[in-house]
Amino acid sequence: MATIECTGTLQIRTSNEGSKSEGRYAILLTDEGSEYTLYRAGSMPMDDPYFDPYDGAKVTLTGEEEANSYLRVTSEPVINS
Repeated sequence: MATIECTGTLQIRTSNEGSKSEGRYAILLTDEGSEYTLYRAGSMPMDDPYFDPYDGAKVTLTGEEEANSYLRVTSEPVINS
């Protein structure tokens, strides 16, 4: 896994409706056009309230990029003015 720093808009979305993995996911839409599903080590990528305060905000964060478009966040998101 590569460690990267990303800047983009964080959105909380409901995904996988009707399945056992239905839930609210934190998605980062980067300024470069990439989309990552965010999660933290030791927690599931769905229904993690940690990301709720950043919903709709433009943030910068660091994480470990995975091949399946998931990003394991390793720093606290910083809201950009």
